[in-house]
Amino acid sequence: MPAENMTTDLTFIESQFPVSKLSKESYKERKANYSQTLTGLGKWWGRKPLIMVRAAIIGLLMPASGDARKDRDVFLKILTMDEDGLLQRKAKSIPLREIYQRLTDLPALFSVTH
Repeated sequence: MPAENMTTDLTFIESQFPVSKLSKESYKERKANYSQTLTGLGKWWGRKPLIMVRAAIIGLLMPASGDARKDRDVFLKILTMDEDGLLQRKAKSIPLREIYQRLTDLPALFSVTH
């Protein structure tokens, strides 16, 4: 690809990534599903926590804007790891319709201004 056609726009994962929050969520996921600690992650062929896969894909697809705090808020909201999402997940499962509604409300948050 010629250099003049390449863009320099960063994705979320290239500018920041909330490793601590994801690690805690990953630990909870592993403990809840298998009643084991993270020592089982040593095997490369083993199942990796779904939250890590979801976070990596979303982080690669989500463009970074000039506002790091807003980017992080949107990222955590998509993963339902924001305050509201954590409280709802603690109380009960979030219905699929509500997740869909939340995601369809997000395009306004993705408006990137340079």
